Amino acid sequence: MLNSAASGRPAPLRTDFILIREWRIPYHHRALLDYCKRLGRCARALHPGQSQCVSPRLAPFRGAPQRIRAVKADFQGQISELLAKVAKQGELDQGVSVEDKQILLLALKSWGAFDHNYKYNEGLIASGYRGYAPPAGGLSAVPLPSGPLALSDILKSQLWRHFWNVAKCELQTTMFQPVGGMDMIGKAFARELGELIRYSAKVTEIWQNVGGVTVTYVDAKNPAQSQKVTADWCLCTIPLSILSQLPINVGAAMKAAIDAVPYTASVKVGLQFKRPFWEEDDAIYGGISYTDLPIREIGYPNTDYNKIGRGIPLGAYLFEGANSFESPPCRRMSAWRARSSLARLSILNTGRSSKTASRLAPGAIHAWL
Repeated sequence: MLNSAASGRPAPLRTDFILIREWRIPYHHRALLDYCKRLGRCARALHPGQSQCVSPRLAPFRGAPQRIRAVKADFQGQISELLAKVAKQGELDQGVSVEDKQILLLALKSWGAFDHNYKYNEGLIASGYRGYAPPAGGLSAVPLPSGPLALSDILKSQLWRHFWNVAKCELQTTMFQPVGGMDMIGKAFARELGELIRYSAKVTEIWQNVGGVTVTYVDAKNPAQSQKVTADWCLCTIPLSILSQLPINVGAAMKAAIDAVPYTASVKVGLQFKRPFWEEDDAIYGGISYTDLPIREIGYPNTDYNKIGRGIPLGAYLFEGANSFESPPCRRMSAWRARSSLARLSILNTGRSSKTASRLAPGAIHAWL
């Protein structure tokens, strides 16, 4: 193990508490969840939902923040209405029976939150999904309907790309996170394995034959003398971008695959505020917001809800292609260090005025692979 940290990699960067690197365990990662149980590392639920989250400053909405719940309901309702019109006009007669068409219309009416005329309009039915204006409650508690957004604006906002992220198999509920962070799993293994782990071991060569595998390594703190260890099998977890630079005797196809696999570059920003204003001002408890600003994503804390004191959202997450740190916005962001730069990020994150800088506590910016 090259690193001196018990987790086998540099310890995750944290402010009071935010995981800058990995932070999710899907429910179907049964082996890892079993390790958490056996090693005594409790896995708490991670909330990937987005309904109450606000997407700030999207251009088609003229900069007005929008609840994802409302945008999703409006998109779903208006697309359903279009399909219902096609069904009523007989365009689906070849694909469905008369009986099935009636059932389809009833399903669309429910799924799209239609009124009695099969229209997605401003009213109490649609508002039951997209939210009321203002939110129902208070002394009178009279529910007032809210008006839908234009379908054209929703399409241009590109928010629809994110509506079903949580429907993907690897992102479906329930998701988990080890209490204390992902590196707690590595530390628990270190506790159990004890002296079996050799720290600061830098692998320089891997050689295999029919009799087993020999790994050559040096002590990273004293690399003058190389050492060898032989075993029947080697479970190699060295990143392929590093493994490709080492002498290893594998087949040509395997070597080509190792050399060809790229890693996605990412930048994450942890912003620490003096109070969790997303909860107190916007009633957002966990989940993710999306925006067309350079920060791309905002992730809200999934623990310690409704507490007094500091709060730490994920203030930006850039990855893949144009969003990765090879892109100009990401390179600039990864170079930001000063408090003034974090203050700039806090304004992008909140969509509020520069007064947010006064709410800002120490934060962290981290680029990683």
